[in-house]
Amino acid sequence: MIIPMNKYDFLVFHGDHNKFLEGLRELGVLHIKSSGTELSQPLLDILDGLKKIREYKNILLNLRTENNPNEESVHLHSGRSVMEKIESLQTENQHLQLKLQNLENAISYAEPWGMFSTEILNTLKDRGVTMHMYSCSERKFNPDWKNEYTLEVIAVRKPEIFFVIFQSDTDMIDIKADRLAWPELPFQILMLDQQKVIDRMKEIRQELTSMCDDEANTLRNYEQEVYTEMQILEANEQSAKLNDEKLMRLTGFVPETKVEDIEKYCNSQKIFYITQKVTPKDNPPILLKNHRFSQLYEAIGKLYSLPSYAEIDLTPYFAPFFMMFFGLCLGDAGYGLLLLIAASLYKLQVNRALLPILTLGQWLGLATIIFGIITGTFFGMNLLGDKFAFLGTFRSVILESNQIFNFALILGFLQIIFGLCLQIANKVKQYGWKYSVMPVAWICILFSIADLAVLKITGGFSIYIIYVSIAGILLFNDPDTKILPRIGKGIWELYGITGFVGDLLSYIRLFALGISGAILGLVVNNIALRMLNVHWIGPVLFVAFLIFGHGLNLMISSLGAFVHPLRLTFVEFYKNAGFTGGGKEYKPFGGNV
Repeated sequence: MIIPMNKYDFLVFHGDHNKFLEGLRELGVLHIKSSGTELSQPLLDILDGLKKIREYKNILLNLRTENNPNEESVHLHSGRSVMEKIESLQTENQHLQLKLQNLENAISYAEPWGMFSTEILNTLKDRGVTMHMYSCSERKFNPDWKNEYTLEVIAVRKPEIFFVIFQSDTDMIDIKADRLAWPELPFQILMLDQQKVIDRMKEIRQELTSMCDDEANTLRNYEQEVYTEMQILEANEQSAKLNDEKLMRLTGFVPETKVEDIEKYCNSQKIFYITQKVTPKDNPPILLKNHRFSQLYEAIGKLYSLPSYAEIDLTPYFAPFFMMFFGLCLGDAGYGLLLLIAASLYKLQVNRALLPILTLGQWLGLATIIFGIITGTFFGMNLLGDKFAFLGTFRSVILESNQIFNFALILGFLQIIFGLCLQIANKVKQYGWKYSVMPVAWICILFSIADLAVLKITGGFSIYIIYVSIAGILLFNDPDTKILPRIGKGIWELYGITGFVGDLLSYIRLFALGISGAILGLVVNNIALRMLNVHWIGPVLFVAFLIFGHGLNLMISSLGAFVHPLRLTFVEFYKNAGFTGGGKEYKPFGGNV
């Protein structure tokens, strides 16, 4: 659900404004309303600084994770000095990477020529003898060149031949080969330079690694300081100046659950304020509050958009469907068991920020186990086979392929109808009962078509329900417009029946993904069994291929099992529920970064 907001206007004497902002920051409940003006240059500079701090902080945190420190970081230096040190090391490292790339190219060019002395080459040149470098393909190399010139083959790097020709000042060389320039330095010296660069890059990484244990928290604290500075500057810029800048007015939103805190503070500080109920036109921020199960799915809903303030939060309504869809798409009880165990074990050693994600993984793993049993698949093995005869009557819950197909369509039909019911509630809440007539009519039409085609409950009476529902769509599709344009728009709305058919067919993907994953698991098992026939190492190959094959199948299937329910939620369900979205997240002044 969406927590209701109250709108506050504060009037403060300009001399007390900074003290007032500091109190608000410590309280941490007011979401400041944006005036819509462009950000000032100082604020943009702070935002750029925050971006850089986060970048460097992530560098240290990643190194810290790799080294798995046993102790918490200690605040030793100022955040600015840490930033300057990291920036210096990063800049040097970038230059070294460029130099290393150039050295690799130079080494590749110089390697065929081995070690040579530039002093000897210069001495020979002074005495009238010049040594020229050539290369050509083996096919084009003419052995007679050795008789015509003083030629020496230096290296053969198939398909190329590298050779030199000694030439006096009066000699002319006429061969079909590529003449090359001498390397600036011999191969061995370039290799030494390369090793020096690599060693220095290792030293830089070690310096950063040694910093990560001491300075990760330093940067985190510095980030919070800069973020606080940004919030205060932004609050000052959003405060309107009144009465020759003697008064400052600040507008913001406070959740109903925090109203007592803000009013107690204002009364104690003798701050004048005006409060009023929020309307959707105020564009208030969105603060969600759901029960423990639905709360796990808020992060998924935010991938698309937060709801607008006027509509219903759909998180608790799509959460059970999403879990079922994931389980049906992955559809293997063995894979579900692995997800459940992995998420449970990982929860024992991670920070609290990741716990909701891992708890969600546990629920999805449980759903996969349930639907894996229903579809009769355990690590690619069919639970209806003779090997699982010991399950006895328990196997009666397993569905056949055509039953799973029908189940996917029924599940989709129910979610579409459920979405239309939520659209009715949304329309009544926002606009009144007249706007809910059209979704009610669509529900009647869909149920009537289902009755005529499959259920056969009402006989021919369903056709009359369809006629009445069509009249409702023609007359109530847009109650505020005139009757003739309304009827014309209603005729176009009736074409929407094709959209419902397309939405329903989209749910076939639940069946298709589950079947494809089961088939891939079966193929992995069959290939692994054939490897048992290999002498000596057959059992090793069998186990290795099972781990590799099922691991790969689990990763691919899990990705599909997450993405496709996401699509069914954000496209089919959100559309039928009339979701508009566009809400902005509640971010209280004084909150942590």
